Amino acid sequence: VLSSRVRQDMREAVTIHSLLGGADSENFQKNKNNPLSGKALCSDEMSMSGVALTRALLSAAPAQMHVILLGDADQLPSIESGRVLRDIMMMDFVDNHYLSKTYRNSGGILDVVKEVREGRLDVRDRENVKFHKDVKTSGQLNPIELQYSIGRVLGDYLNAVKEKGIENVVLATGRRKGNPHEPEFNT
Repeated sequence: VLSSRVRQDMREAVTIHSLLGGADSENFQKNKNNPLSGKALCSDEMSMSGVALTRALLSAAPAQMHVILLGDADQLPSIESGRVLRDIMMMDFVDNHYLSKTYRNSGGILDVVKEVREGRLDVRDRENVKFHKDVKTSGQLNPIELQYSIGRVLGDYLNAVKEKGIENVVLATGRRKGNPHEPEFNT
């Protein structure tokens, strides 16, 4: 989607690895000795970028280049070390902005995301909260349904994704406690 949108303006969207010209985070063709060209660099999904890859990207950006890092620090953490975007956003001298309007999701899923972000998701009493009718929480399940196996939960999740689209479905589970070899999950 990004590639097709920026192509209209004669721009190109590529992965960080492709932009820097290399396959690993240590040996890129573009670096401080051979910097990127251009006036601005915009990198999306930065929550997924770890310390080494972000360091390589920023090292290749010359001092006069405007650098725009986009992403949601509350989603898709890096598989590499570090929560770089979250750490950068906590720095006082960094100009950061939070977008409050979304165009990719709608309805109750946004209510859930907002409550999770604010640390106040209440799954016990949904009748007293204005909530989208398509969102079902564990507080609305009967005790038999709470005994789902993880396979059943994943099956329900995949069916919901198939029916409503992945952008309109979220699977929120409590943090696992107990025996990691047991197939159950905890509430």
